[in-house]
Amino acid sequence: MSSGFQSTLITVVISIVVALITTWGALNIANADRAQLLELASAERSQEIRIHEDNKDVKMIEIAASILTIPPDPKNEALRKWAVNVIDKFAPVPLEADARKELYEMKLAPFGGGGPWGTVPYGAPSPR
Repeated sequence: MSSGFQSTLITVVISIVVALITTWGALNIANADRAQLLELASAERSQEIRIHEDNKDVKMIEIAASILTIPPDPKNEALRKWAVNVIDKFAPVPLEADARKELYEMKLAPFGGGGPWGTVPYGAPSPR
């Protein structure tokens, strides 16, 4: 081989190697970026699921509280027990037995009304 041809061949091989190394580096960066994007998308989806679950929990508490605004009656006993159980389940601090009993036996005033705790003992006159 002539030295000119060898020089050209070496230049071409070096160019190919540099191109491969550059492409490999770009692919690794792209893969790292893709992995980060997938991680971010997964975290975003997890956040959306948590928000949805939190909203569902809030709705359950609202339903339970609205049930407890109905005066206690033997006809709604099971429903009131369910409502107290829902509130207890989502309470950051579990209700003690006497608190559960009071909540079960009292009629909650509609939100924004009724005494300092928003409750009216069943049979008591409304504060309004």
